[in-house]
Amino acid sequence: MKYVFCLGEVLIDFTSAGELLGGAPLFEQNAGGAPANVACALSRLGTSAYMCAKVGTDMFGSYLRRTLEAEGVNSENLYEDSDAATTLAFVALDKNGERSFAFVRNPGADTRLRFDEVNLQYLRQAAVLHFGTLSLTHEPSRTTLMQAVALARTVGVTTSIDVNLRLRLWENMGLAHAQLHKILPWCDVVKLSCEELNFAFQARSCTDILNRALVPELAVLLMDKYPQIQLLCVTLGSEGSMAFFRSGASRIVNQVEVAAFKVAAVDTTGAGDAFMAGMLHKMLEFAGLEEFLGQGDNMATALQFANACAALCVTKRGAIAAMPYIGEVDFLLKTRRTTDV
Repeated sequence: MKYVFCLGEVLIDFTSAGELLGGAPLFEQNAGGAPANVACALSRLGTSAYMCAKVGTDMFGSYLRRTLEAEGVNSENLYEDSDAATTLAFVALDKNGERSFAFVRNPGADTRLRFDEVNLQYLRQAAVLHFGTLSLTHEPSRTTLMQAVALARTVGVTTSIDVNLRLRLWENMGLAHAQLHKILPWCDVVKLSCEELNFAFQARSCTDILNRALVPELAVLLMDKYPQIQLLCVTLGSEGSMAFFRSGASRIVNQVEVAAFKVAAVDTTGAGDAFMAGMLHKMLEFAGLEEFLGQGDNMATALQFANACAALCVTKRGAIAAMPYIGEVDFLLKTRRTTDV
């Protein structure tokens, strides 16, 4: 049975839910964390997922364990730390559902995952190791991730990263930039936003919007810099997504772009994770990454599927709670393309 081994943070998102009497903001508790979002989304799509992470010995950690189990995600490797609390993220939403973040993580239990706690048997047998950059902000999780990725590549497990930069969690932008470029040479599949692609080259704030016309040029430059990257996906928000990929031994980078589904966005939390899960789900329909990249129209089909996953996600509040089920995605693909949902 093919499965994705997700390593990294599982945390609590306190998502904006209006105002109390007198104007005080109201937040609702939701389970989240980018790798955990991907794991749960994969499970809802019908792909098995395994979560390796650490939470606090607190009510939030217990809630997250129950959530993963309810979603059908293997959580045998979800550890509890009595000396650190579960990480909390407060997510404020603007009128378009776009987010701003504040974190309680000093340190968070997720940063304390050690390599000797990683189930190496499950890792070696996985089809994909998926992770993000939040594990790179602190030790020991930084070393844990690097060792896990090195092992995965040694035994032929496809490595997948969603860059998912949260600069407020880093000591400084220079460290974030350096760690990003330390992990990228180990990645087969990379997903990032326009802003993160810009950051990869300029080490500037991720709020700096990249001129969309420059995306292909920078994507190819990044793949030339790190030739082991076989698939690079750039999400464009309401404009859709692009994929840049190589087939077989060819060094030529192919490009595919697919428009977004038009939806009324309520909360964009988790949209990138839903997209990522959609791509991995479609990839695992094939024998491996190489076969997936070498089969004609696979990429356009996969991008459309991933875009549908993201579109459905933003129509709901929360992260894990908003991840789409396979039936919802199939229905959207059969009945609508880029029309209103």
